[in-house]
Amino acid sequence: MTLPHAVAQANAALQSNISLMVATLRDGAFDAMKIRLSAGSATDLAQLAREWLVSIEIRTVVPYESTAELADSQVFLIEDEETINELAGLYELGAEAADLPVLGAPDIGPKLSLYGVVAGHADRIVFLKSSDPRIGYSAGRPLLAILGERLTRLHEPAFAFYTSFDLILAPAWVLIANQTAFERLFRDAGLVEQHIDQWVEGIDEQLPWADGSIEALRAVARSDSRVWRRLREIHRRGHLASVSIDQVRNYAVSMNLPIDTLIVNDQLVFVRDERFSILHLLNEDLFLGPLTDERFEAQRKTGA
Repeated sequence: MTLPHAVAQANAALQSNISLMVATLRDGAFDAMKIRLSAGSATDLAQLAREWLVSIEIRTVVPYESTAELADSQVFLIEDEETINELAGLYELGAEAADLPVLGAPDIGPKLSLYGVVAGHADRIVFLKSSDPRIGYSAGRPLLAILGERLTRLHEPAFAFYTSFDLILAPAWVLIANQTAFERLFRDAGLVEQHIDQWVEGIDEQLPWADGSIEALRAVARSDSRVWRRLREIHRRGHLASVSIDQVRNYAVSMNLPIDTLIVNDQLVFVRDERFSILHLLNEDLFLGPLTDERFEAQRKTGA
C-alpha cells in the first residue's frame, strides 16, 4: 500500500454512506454513539475529509518504530497484521457507527473525547479526531448564531469540526497524521493495558532482573508512550531470546553508560530516572560516532 492508494481508497469511501460517531472515555473504555446527520451536514463532513486528504497526500511515509517522532511533513502508514489486530477495537468504534445508539441533545454529557467521520459500505473508512466538537456554553452567556439574516439564540447543542483529522482507520491499514493524538488514543482505548503484560513477559523471561524492576518498568510504561513503544518494539523483534547478560554489559560499557547502576549482581536494574538508558540498551538504539566516539541515539532502524 502506498500513500496515494490509501488516499484513493479513502476518497472512494467518501462518495456515500456518511456517518458521525462520537465517543466519551469512561472507566478506561470508549462509550460510542452516533449523531444523525442531515443530507447537507453529511455532505459537509465528507468535504472536510476530502480537503484534508489533499493536504496529506504530499507528505512522506515513514515507518512507525519505537524511536520514531513524526514531523509535520510526514505520516505513518501501518499495514502489519499485528498492529492492525491491536487496533481492531478502535476501528470497530467507527465501523459499526450505523448500529450505534443515537445521541440526542438531552443525552450529551459534560465531555466528548473524540469523533469520527465514517464512510463507505462493507469496508468502512474511519476518520478520527481526538477532540470534543461541541461549542461550549458559558454560564450567563447565551450562544448566538446568525441564521439567515437574524441573530438567534441557540437552544440545542452546537458543534464545530476541525479541518483536520488525526488518523484514518481502514480494515487493512492505518494512516497516522498526528502521533501524539494516536498514542493517546492507543492508551485511552486500553490497548497499552491490554498488551503490556505480553510486552514485558518476554523481557522478564529472557534476561535476569533485580527484584521490583519489572514491576517498576510496567508501571512507568502505562503512562509514558516513549517507554511502551520501546517495550512493544523489543517484543516484536524477539531478539533478546539469544542475548546474554554479559552481552548487555559489554554493550553498555562500549556506550559509556553507567554500568554500576544498570547491572548489579548480574541482574538488570530498572529505575525511572535511568529508564531510557536501559531501554536503549535492550532495543539496540545507541551507537558511537566513528569520528568522535560521541554517543548517539538511532532514530530509525531497518533490517538488511
